[in-house]
Amino acid sequence: GGITHEDYPVLPCVPVVFPRTSDHFIAFAIQPGDMGVALFCEDAIGHWRAGGGDVTDPGFLGRHHLGAGVFIPGLFDRSKKLANAPAGTGTNGAVQPTDPGLVVGNSNARVTFFANGSMRMTLGTDTVIQVDTDKTVHIGGAAASQFVALANLVDARLSALKNILTGWTVVPGDGGAALKTAMAAWSVASVAATKAKAT
Repeated sequence: GGITHEDYPVLPCVPVVFPRTSDHFIAFAIQPGDMGVALFCEDAIGHWRAGGGDVTDPGFLGRHHLGAGVFIPGLFDRSKKLANAPAGTGTNGAVQPTDPGLVVGNSNARVTFFANGSMRMTLGTDTVIQVDTDKTVHIGGAAASQFVALANLVDARLSALKNILTGWTVVPGDGGAALKTAMAAWSVASVAATKAKAT
C-alpha cells in the first residue's frame, strides 16, 4: 500500500520533435541538461520511421512503451525562463503592432519579428540590423540615418567626371574658364540608395 518513486532508465535514440513541415523547419542544438517533454507513442514507432512513414506493422505490441518515446524540447522550470520571450503589451496581454511577435535566437544573437511586419537583428544588447515597415534597412542599428552609396552610381559619376577632365581642351590665358564652364554644366545626381541606411 506504499508509494515508491524511481528514476526512469536512460532512453537511447529518442527522436527530437522540432517544429517542421516537409520544406520548412526550426531546429536548434540540444545539449546535456536541456529540458522538455517526453511523450510515449501508443505503438512502437521504429518500423514506421525506418519504413519512410508508410503504414507498417509496429512489430511490438507494447503500449506507451519507453522505447516509443519522442522528446519535445522547451519545458523548463521557472528559474530558467527566457529573458527575451515576446509578450503583448495590450489589454489582457494582447499583441500590439510594435510588440515582438516572434523571437528566434539564443542568449546572445537573435532576430525579432514584430507584429507590424518590421524586424530587428540583435547581438547582445546592440541592434545590428533593423528593417522598417517601409522596407528601409538600417545597417548598424535603428540610429543609422545616412543612405549608403551604391557602387554603380558612384562609378557612373566618377566616369562622367573623368570624361569632363579628359575632354577639356586647355585654352592658354583663360584662367581655366573652359573647365569651369564644363563643370558647371555637369549635373551631379545622388549616389544614395533609397532603402539602405548605415552608420
